[in-house]
Amino acid sequence: MAYEFDVRYLMTACDAYIRQSIATLDRVHLLELIRTLAHIDKHSSLMRLLTERLGALHRRELVELSFDRVPGDVVANIFEHKLQLRHEKPCIVM
Repeated sequence: MAYEFDVRYLMTACDAYIRQSIATLDRVHLLELIRTLAHIDKHSSLMRLLTERLGALHRRELVELSFDRVPGDVVANIFEHKLQLRHEKPCIVM
């Protein structure tokens, strides 16, 4: 609602709160925030943080989520981050 009524100070406060509590949000709340933010500003730094956090979840947890109301490019960003994390794991050669 803060975005619809262009209440900047409230949008700033929401942004700060989300950034502060992003590590403690569960996957359902993360997905809800992503759904909402996808309609407001897909390319914000907050959206990047949310997609990275959701992409860091285990594959089993991601499969259980319903991505039906999330734009396809946002879902692609989440799974792209998931793939990047898998490829960045150190490889030990013996």
